[in-house]
Amino acid sequence: MLQRLSILILLLALAAFAPAQETPQPTDEQDAPVDVSKGNAESAEDENPDDSSAAQYGGYPQEPRVVGGPTDVGVDLARAFPKRNSVFGQRYSAKKFFQWKERLYEKTGLKLASSYQSVYLKATDVNDGFPIPAEGVDWSASGWLLLEAKWDMLNKGKDWQGGLTVAVDWRHAYGDAEPAFFQAESGSLWPNEFAYIDWDPWLAQLYWEQWGKRDRLVFRVGTQVAVQTLDFFRFKDTRTSFTNGQITIPATTMPWPGPGFGAMFEWWPVKDSPLYVIGTLNDMNADPGSFSWDNAWDYGQFFYAVEVGAHLGEFPKNFDHVHLTLYYADERETQAGGSAFFPNKAGWGFKAAGEKQWGKIVGFANYSYNNAEGGFFGLTIGRHGINAGVARLMPFGIRGEAAVGATWVNPIQELDTGAPVWENRRDQFGVEAYWKILLTPDLWITPGAQFIWDPSFNLEQDFIAVGSFKFRLFF
Repeated sequence: MLQRLSILILLLALAAFAPAQETPQPTDEQDAPVDVSKGNAESAEDENPDDSSAAQYGGYPQEPRVVGGPTDVGVDLARAFPKRNSVFGQRYSAKKFFQWKERLYEKTGLKLASSYQSVYLKATDVNDGFPIPAEGVDWSASGWLLLEAKWDMLNKGKDWQGGLTVAVDWRHAYGDAEPAFFQAESGSLWPNEFAYIDWDPWLAQLYWEQWGKRDRLVFRVGTQVAVQTLDFFRFKDTRTSFTNGQITIPATTMPWPGPGFGAMFEWWPVKDSPLYVIGTLNDMNADPGSFSWDNAWDYGQFFYAVEVGAHLGEFPKNFDHVHLTLYYADERETQAGGSAFFPNKAGWGFKAAGEKQWGKIVGFANYSYNNAEGGFFGLTIGRHGINAGVARLMPFGIRGEAAVGATWVNPIQELDTGAPVWENRRDQFGVEAYWKILLTPDLWITPGAQFIWDPSFNLEQDFIAVGSFKFRLFF
């Protein structure tokens, strides 16, 4: 039944790529933008197919440069306003709340965003041979409450602007299996979903952001998440877009550090050019759920990376993108799971990625090479990885996208561990299809499915499917 349902979802997603009649812009005065001079509000004629800006009821003043990718706190703050072109675009009753947020920023320099998101996964087969103990269930679900704030304390809106960014994060599983480790049930080489882990509320991000000239150079230092700023990808937000971890947070072929102490910069070396350079250093022994920098000082083991890239075209609405990321990760003193059972070896790698837009069609492809082992969660065991796919923006005139992505990963065969269960794993191939839909002006829903051939840790099966459903309420 699930296989037939998954195939139906794939066919619907492909059908969304067919040309559709343009949906007329709403004329009701409640859908009219507020003062467009404020930066993020759309004009009545502007049908922005992307979710990078454009609030229906205003928004914070637009920054001269966008730092990080779709999951960055700064991007969340810019997007935390209702948008037009939803399925149910009726009069929105909380308009005064969003106007209050704007006035608060104007008076104090404080930006606020809140969201609650959830994911549900269902697999066609349960695996009992994965190295991590499995719960023996074929489903997993989790919720995630996120409270974000940024206080522009110094020189608001000018050169040398400085401010404090904070994120309080609470993720909680609804059943026995956490979505972040659901691959233990499915036997997949890459996580079927990476972000939804179970932890108590904690201060997951706290960093100072300091600009030089506001369109040329920015620094951050404090507790942060490297994956939010590195490896830009338009459809990277696992809360609303792709679910396959190798596409969103490719920990299988990149030894990403967890939330913890770090420092980063982003530099635009040529004035008015889209070329950027990002450098970052992050603690490999960070302890999620505990706000402490002790491990960074005690062990001095870090993830180092530099990325060179460019947003080409009319960023963030109609643009192409290219980047190259180079990294090196130290071996971790605090092993995943507290055991030498998991691989743990220093190493380096790179990722080359590109995206191309033709109207409302966006194609993408990337390649990763890696020889590090273990990484933060102990599951960086891939040598080569390839992703490629295509997305149709605003299918049927509804904000969001329908996308299909294919993934192939080649595992490292000779891992630095004595556990034979990690050895002689087969290559894994998969396809994911989803449709991200703006149901109401402040609610995303995303049905989707992953189809996996030759799951590396489920040798009894040649094919499995994992259906998914996600929602994200933002305000």
